[in-house]
This record gives sequence, structure tokens and C-alpha cells, in this order.
Amino acid sequence: MRLSRNLRVQKILNPSSRVFIFAIILFAFSVILFIGRFELTQTAKNLRSQVTSISYSISHIVSMPSNVINSGIQSIIDLKKIYQQLENYKKNQLTNSSSFQDIVSMKLKIAQYEELLNLTADLEYDFVTSRIVADFSDKIIGTILIKSNETEKLFVDMPATGPTGILGRVSSVDNKIARVLLLNNINSRLPVSISENAHQGIMIGQGQKNPIIEYVREYKNIHVGDIVSTSGKGGIFPPYLVVGQVASIEGERIEVELIEDISQLTHIRLLNYKFDQNNE
Repeated sequence: MRLSRNLRVQKILNPSSRVFIFAIILFAFSVILFIGRFELTQTAKNLRSQVTSISYSISHIVSMPSNVINSGIQSIIDLKKIYQQLENYKKNQLTNSSSFQDIVSMKLKIAQYEELLNLTADLEYDFVTSRIVADFSDKIIGTILIKSNETEKLFVDMPATGPTGILGRVSSVDNKIARVLLLNNINSRLPVSISENAHQGIMIGQGQKNPIIEYVREYKNIHVGDIVSTSGKGGIFPPYLVVGQVASIEGERIEVELIEDISQLTHIRLLNYKFDQNNE
């Protein structure tokens, strides 16, 4: 019994309880001073002013935990928003990863078909790497200039690629500089295959806009997100190189978003590819 009483006394006398009780007493006393009909002497005025100041200071200290709690709640809300943004970013990354997996899946299927049909001989080629010295990809001319020399053995119509997909082809070569005609150039024409069903068409450059595909017979079977790759027709580009994916469809107008962003590259690959007519 005595122990229980001592515990209650200790609980009342702990620092946080004393501050709270003292704040209540001062607040009550200040209310009495304001409401009570004391004689308005100078001493009473001074006493009232001092008590009010002390009461405000203590009440501010007592209210600090509440302010801290409110600040903590706001921080939690902000943190939750950051996590939500991160989650959305992860979902976008998964979507991009899914598209990449579609590309890989398609290329694996193509490799199987090539093996069955014995069509792998025309895909054997090496490449050289060249540095970009001037970029006009954002202009209507849609070209880049690359470093060239005699040891690299560059030639006109040599396919140019980035780390992921096709960029264009070499249009001119001299001793020091070679020009690459990009896929968005208005003079660019590229035979392409669309989706795993290999719908055929010709991709035409549109300058600063995305290229479009024309001359597609089965355009009603084309869907946004379908992978676009080189068909190999014409003998300039090897087949099955990734070009991009279908970005929009308006009637028979099929717009393609290119997979490579030339503005992010410092070097490109030039494929030493020549179509072997004996394997046709």
C-alpha cells in the first residue's frame, strides 16, 4: 500500500508532470488577474504583466511537443509522397523492361526460325566503332558526321547502329569525315517488319518528327507497341535489327518511335555487312 502511494507521489513529482501542473496553476492565476476586480494600481499592473509573460512562455514550452508532432506528421506525409513517386517510377521501369523482354523474345524466335531455314549465313558480319564529331540529328537534314580514316575501311551504305538498334547508313566518305544519313532524314527509306507476324512496310523519315511506315497491306493488324525491325530487303541493312516500336496509328498512318537517341551517344557502330546473293 505504501509502495503504491510512493509511486503515485513520484509520478506526480516527475519533471514533465511538475511543468504541466505549474503551467495550469499559472494559467489559472493569470485568468483570475484579468477577470478579478483588483484595484488598478501600478503594482497590480506590473504583477499582471509579469504573470501574463510567464504564462505565455510556459504555455509555449508545453505546446512544443504538439508542434513537433505536427511537423513529424507532415514529414511522414511528404515521405509517403516520395515513396509513391518511387513506386510509379518502378512501374514505368517494369513497363520498359517488359518491352525489352518482348524484343528479346522476338529475336530468340527469329534465331530459331533462321536455324530451321538455314538462313544464318547472311548475318555473319563484324563492325568498327567511330566517334561522332558533329550532330545534326535535331535538324531537318537529319545527319551526323563521324571520324573516318583509311584503316577503318568505311564505305557508302554501311549500316550504322547504336548499342540497342539501327541509326541509319553511311551516305558519303572521305579521308577524315564520313556522313551518316539518319532514319529521321526526309530522304531515308527503310524496309521494315512489324511485330512477330512480320508485316512488311517502308519506313520514311519525317525530319524532326517521328518516322512513319507506309505501304503496309495488313495495317489493321498493327497495334501500338508492336516492335519494328529491319526486314533485310534491299540488301543494305541486315534483317532483324531493332528500329523502334509503333507509337501511334491514325487510319493507315503508322508512326514509329525510334529506339535509339542519337543525342545520348558519343560513338556508333558501323556494320561491315554486304548482302550475299548466293544465300538468297
